[in-house]
Amino acid sequence: SHTAIRVYVNQGEGLNHDVSVTVASQAGTGSNLFRYNVPTISAMTPSTKDTSGGSITITGNNFGASTASYTGKIGSTSFSSATRLSHTAIRVYVNQGEGLNHDVSVTVASQAGTGSN
Repeated sequence: SHTAIRVYVNQGEGLNHDVSVTVASQAGTGSNLFRYNVPTISAMTPSTKDTSGGSITITGNNFGASTASYTGKIGSTSFSSATRLSHTAIRVYVNQGEGLNHDVSVTVASQAGTGSN
């Protein structure tokens, strides 16, 4: 129509993205018009770990593109590292810890997603 266009958006992450459209060599830009959905957490494998720490795979959605960086916590303990496996999974390394039923948070490009255990 004269007032709308539909575009394909590549995989990505973050918020407050500018949007630019060029038609017949005329460009228009809008600031802070687009954001990707926040990451969601649906499961962790394994769901239990001995107190010495180790790697855990977190599955969910919206973990961003291959260049994304991640921070996060299990309970109050930050991940020491995180690696993207796919748009729906990351592998994190957790340090020594203790306790049970810890909440999990993953932040991708300033957008935080949480999960409860």
